[in-house]
Amino acid sequence: NNWVSFHSDGAYVLYPMKCKTRQLERRADIITHLRLNGYQINENSLIDLSKYEKEQQFLEGTGSLVLDRINKIAYAALSERTDAALVETFVSVSGYRAVTFHAFSGGIDEGDVYPIYHTNVMMCIGDKFAVVCLESILNVQERGAVKATIESSGKEIVEISLDQLKQFAGTDKFHVVKNMLHTNIQLLGNMLQLENVQNNSKVLVMSSSAFSSLDSLQKEKLLKWNQEILAAKIDTIETLGGGSARCCIAEIFCPFQASASRKTQTT
Repeated sequence: NNWVSFHSDGAYVLYPMKCKTRQLERRADIITHLRLNGYQINENSLIDLSKYEKEQQFLEGTGSLVLDRINKIAYAALSERTDAALVETFVSVSGYRAVTFHAFSGGIDEGDVYPIYHTNVMMCIGDKFAVVCLESILNVQERGAVKATIESSGKEIVEISLDQLKQFAGTDKFHVVKNMLHTNIQLLGNMLQLENVQNNSKVLVMSSSAFSSLDSLQKEKLLKWNQEILAAKIDTIETLGGGSARCCIAEIFCPFQASASRKTQTT
């Protein structure tokens, strides 16, 4: 899902991906399919950042950017896959404001501490809540800025710990490939709030591994803002596929016109 994001004004953004194999994920036929099925995607509002791959600058979509779409805030943990200059480019053309910081795989007293490669493995923004591992933000000023921004946006913080991240990943797998600054684990913050359009209820999607890592109080807080927690057993994807539940889903926020969809289906 990291190669594209869709927005409420019909705009969509294409992102520069670090790995050659992931650059191949961009597919025009998916955009065409959505258009033919009622989604109002404005071709004139395309923001194409993929050209920065030639400059070895990367910003991997909603992996790099955790978007508070209500308040137009883009949270970004900087790494090789989340370039600071491209974060600024994104906010300059999208109307978001950026909150950038550095998040790490271990505490300051631990031997091997490397950047967490994607923001969405340690953070999830819902409509009324935010799941975040503040402990992974070692800089006190940056941690305070993230916490204050979330609180000022009116969201309840559901904090997860570094220990929980390690528990979820399995301590034997909690390491980072140094030359890529890329964890080979999928962290606990990798979840996504969805809306059931039939009854407007909120559903929080995560893996069964993530769900089992949450304590009872955290689950209680999350169920206060979601009618259901949908936990899927996706061990193979998490172990071999390089992602977790949130990584399997791209949100479609662009306008939908049901009549256009019906017309397409009958022609």
